[in-house]
Order: sequence, then structure tokens, then C-alpha cells
Amino acid sequence: MRELIWCVVLIGLGIWCVYAAPLPSRLPGDQLLFCYFSNEVEMVADLTKEKISQLLENPDSSKKLRQQLIEMLGLPLDLERTPLHACVTGTNFCNGVLVEKVHFQPIPRVYYTANLYLPLEQQGRLPAILYLCGHWSFVSNGISYGNKVRYQRDGITFAKNGYACLVLDTVQWGEIPTDHRGTSRQAAWWWNSIGFSPAGIETWAAIRALDYLCTRAEINTNRIGVTGHSGGGAYAWMLAAVDDRVKAVAPMAGIADLETHVIDGLIDSHCDCNFPINLYRWDFTLVPALVAPKPLLMGGTDADRIFPLETTLRIYRQTKFLYRNFGAETNLSLVITPGPHDETLDMRMAVILWFERHLKGEYRSTPVLQQHDIFTPEQLKVFSTIPADALNYNVAGEFSAFHKRQPPQTLAELQEVLLKNVFGGWPKICPMKFCKLRTWTNALAGLELFELESESQPFVPLYLYLLQPSTVSGPGKVRLYVLTHEEWCRLIQQLRRCFPEFGVEAAQPPEPKSLMDNFVDSNQVVAYVVVRGVGPGKWTDDEQVVTRVRRRFMALGQTLDGMRIWDIRSAIRILEVVKPELLREVHLCGSDVMGVNALYAAVFEPTVSTVILQDPPASHREGPDYLNVLRFVDIPDTIRIMRASGKIVEIRSTQK
Repeated sequence: MRELIWCVVLIGLGIWCVYAAPLPSRLPGDQLLFCYFSNEVEMVADLTKEKISQLLENPDSSKKLRQQLIEMLGLPLDLERTPLHACVTGTNFCNGVLVEKVHFQPIPRVYYTANLYLPLEQQGRLPAILYLCGHWSFVSNGISYGNKVRYQRDGITFAKNGYACLVLDTVQWGEIPTDHRGTSRQAAWWWNSIGFSPAGIETWAAIRALDYLCTRAEINTNRIGVTGHSGGGAYAWMLAAVDDRVKAVAPMAGIADLETHVIDGLIDSHCDCNFPINLYRWDFTLVPALVAPKPLLMGGTDADRIFPLETTLRIYRQTKFLYRNFGAETNLSLVITPGPHDETLDMRMAVILWFERHLKGEYRSTPVLQQHDIFTPEQLKVFSTIPADALNYNVAGEFSAFHKRQPPQTLAELQEVLLKNVFGGWPKICPMKFCKLRTWTNALAGLELFELESESQPFVPLYLYLLQPSTVSGPGKVRLYVLTHEEWCRLIQQLRRCFPEFGVEAAQPPEPKSLMDNFVDSNQVVAYVVVRGVGPGKWTDDEQVVTRVRRRFMALGQTLDGMRIWDIRSAIRILEVVKPELLREVHLCGSDVMGVNALYAAVFEPTVSTVILQDPPASHREGPDYLNVLRFVDIPDTIRIMRASGKIVEIRSTQK
């Protein structure tokens, strides 16, 4: 059967750039950062292609990929289906449509609100549509009526065409609103550490909504479809990928690849609900591979600035290749209609026709399409009073509480847990090369300075400064300081005073102390490592740009501080190559967040015997953020394990 594509109009390709913009390129570090992100996006795209090839060769591998997606959504594989406590608080009817006002609890005391639309006249059990709302709120006089008020025309349309349709509020804009924008607006980087993404709770709520539909006597549970637009389209993708009860799916907008998000800057227009915790480093084009070969209608509009046409078409072409290889080309189609980011009438018509075809087996060309609201917001509101025990405001904490922390007990167990569940974005091997080595000598002070410029990854400069007494002999200690940018500025000023030929430019620092204060004995080498985003490789660091940068790391399955640990490890390995005759043991030192990064680097480096933490945060909730780390350990747990392994961990405070 010939592939069906509706209303394809290829215009307005450039308008979306108003919303999406690359990172600034004011500093040399900005340009290197752009190159780094481009390289990582290409690498993840290649990894995704490998996974898709494996899936095509061995369809059974979909089970493993589905488990990975479930895990990245923050859903334990054995997550308990707690009682829904579903309740219908009232009904209304108009123009042959009955609407029920429903609430249920996907997890205890987190309330989701919904409207269930049914035809007044029913013949047999009905096919069902789960409609997942996007980010379109309805608030009046300070009262949230839920997204569902805005999407009632969709529910009415399906009911008038012989479907049951559950229109589900989001937790962000439901009747008990919370927030999807933890990292984008609230600086809630601890969401990364607890392994929370709103994509997880929205997908879980959709799974539980299917559970609810399956309890209804009116529903034919073998004929369930899911659709939604924008954010609702994103959740529809996820749900169809992980739940086989979905027999047909029509996500409108709701998906873009990493190239568009990270390089073109689309991520800056999106809240966190579009991004699972990307531990396994997927490009989002892998999600359609798990939907296939189910009937899938992709869609969007030609002037959409939030989910641009270009990326929609690119993902469609890749998905078409998958369906062709599965022998299911007739189960895939595309609708593109004229207009901005909106659920247009033509798009809605294409969606209802898709479900007519794949849930009913009908090919009607004139379904009824509701174009006007017929219910008031008050008629659709579920709660007259918000439940006193509702915990929606703390949905991140409540959802993540399903992960029962069982900290590892030994250093080997800690290493295994962190590599498998936290630092999946690290390269496979540490670099063993260096690019430039320069030396300076101050004979009067009896000091030698070595400056080493290397890379911890492509486009990630790594600077090491080694300072040693001229009398050093034989194996000794290296005290390695992990510098913040302010500490780097102070160090450069000190070095320029001691070595006038040393010509690195730096901001004006406070009056330096004597460099000799760092030496304990004549066999000690003092080293300083400058990690990414610090020193010569510093990038633009105003608050808004920092947020944009950190979210790009997040989308790539990394965090900025998690990759700084990799820089520290790389510095130690390079020292082992450059100064093997001096290296007996390493003492790692760092302040605040950098000290914690040093602690985790020491977990993996056997030559580190001592870690000195100055004013470290008490918990990863304060920083630094590493993906999923709080599911397994917090900073005190890591310190305990390190001490039990025989390593020395000192905690120092500068506060009086």
C-alpha cells in the first residue's frame, strides 16, 4: 500500500531560529566548547546508529533498549503499581458527549486530574485514546483548572467519533501545579543527582492512566491509541516506546535530535520534561526504533519554532528506514501542515483518520471534527478543594523515593556502581599524550616550573603546572591542587612574580602568599590542574550562559562537574607519563565543589593516597551534580568508603 503523507508544505524553515540559538563565541573557550559539543553529538549519533543496527539484526535486543529507556526515565524496573485510588467527582454532558471528572494517584499522594470523554450512545466496547496534554495552561483568578480545559476539543472530537478519550493533565499545569523547569529556570541541578526528569513522572502517569482505562467496562483494551501535541507529543513517544498496550500512536511535534538541541540551541526553549536522564547516551532518534513497527503517525507544522520542521523531517527519514527494514512501511506516515507551533485543524483531522484506520479498520474520509469548546472550565474542574495530603509540590522527591538507596560497602563496589550508573558519559580510556611542555627556573629561589598543555578529550584543553624544588630527588609526593578560576588567577600572579618570563595573562588577584608555603619537604612536587571551563579555557560564564552550557552536558548524558572528574583523572595519568621518576603517591586537594570532584577522581586512581577537602558541600543536593549519584551514595558515604579502603580523607574548614 502506498505510503500516506498529508498536507506537506515546505516553507518557513528559518523562523524557528528566533527561539533556538547557538552558544556565544566571545572567548576562545567558547569556540572550543562548541567544537566539543559538536564532537560529542556526532559521537552519540554514531553510538545510536550502532544500537539501531543491532536492533535490526536482532529484534530481541529491543528488550534491553526498552529497559535502558525505562531506567533513564527514572523508573525502577520493578516499580510497584500502588493503588490508583481513582475517583470520578462529577459528570456533565452536552451535544451527545458525556464527560467525567477523574483523578487518580500514579504514586501515593501525587494527584493527576483528567477528563474522560464518552459518547452518550455507545454500541459495544469502545476503542480508547489517551490524550496527553502539552504546556498550555488555564489559570483564572489564581486557580489552575488544568491543561485539559485547553484540549477539550480533542476529547470531544474522539467521543463524537465513537471513542473513549481520557485527556490527562500534566503535573506542571494540572489542578495542583508544580514545575517541569528545575534545571532550566530554578537551578535545581540536584534533579540530576537524584536521577529525576519530569519526563519520568509524566510517562509513569501515562502508564497508570492506561491502567485506569483498562478498569473501565466501556473500553476495548486491545484498541488503545495515544496522542498529544508538543510536550504531550513527547510523552506519547515515551509511552508508546515502553508500553505494548498502545496499539497505535500519533505524537504531534514532541521530538528533536541532539544536533538540533545541543548545536542549534533548541534545548534553551525546552523544559526538562523533554529529556530523560541520558545515562546510556542515546540520541532521541532511538525512541522511534522502540515504537516500530506499531502504527505511527508523526507530525508537525512548517513554521514551528519549538520543534522545527527540519529536525522533524530528518527523524522521519530515519524512522522510515526502520519501518522499511521491519517490513511495516504502511504503519508509518507523516503529516506537516501550514502554521506555527500549534495543533492545527488539518493536523487534528490527520490524527483522527489515523486512529480510524488503525484502531477501527475504517477508512472514512469525513470524521466529525469539533472546532469549539462546549464545556466551561468549571464544568471540567475535578477538585472543588485541593486534597490536604497532596504532595505534588514535591513530585521530584516523591518520585525519586522509589529508588531505595543501598550504598556500596567497598571501594571496588563503589567504582562499579559509579561507572555503570553515574559516569556513563566518560570516554573509555584516559589520554596518555601531552602536547606542549615548557620550563622555567628561578635559581635564587631554588624552584623549577613546568607548564604542561594537553587534552583530556578532543577540544578540552588541560593545563598542568608543576612546581618543585631544584633539590628534589627520587620518588616522592605530588600534591595536586584542583583549581577554581579564582584560584587559577591567584596562582598565575604568584608564578609571574617568581618567574618573570612566565607570560600568562590573568585577572588581578589578591596579594599572593609565598609559593614555598606549599612545600612540606624537599622531595615534594606541587602541581596544579586547570579543568574545563577554568583558566585559559574559560568560557562565557554569565548565569544564563552557564545554565545553557550545563543543560547541554546533561542532554549528552554528562554533567559539567562529572566531566571535570575525568579531567582530574587525566591529569594524574599524564603526570604518570611525564614525571614517572618522581611519582610515588598523590595528595589531591580542592575547595568547595572542586574538592568533591577531587574526591571522586581519587576513587578511581590508585596512586592517590590522600584527599584534602576544603569547605566541601555536605551533600550532592548542594553540589556537585552527577547523574543518578544520590540513588547510590552521597558525599559522606563516599568519604566513609574511601577511609575504609585505607585512603586518607581530610576535611578542612576556613570558616571561623
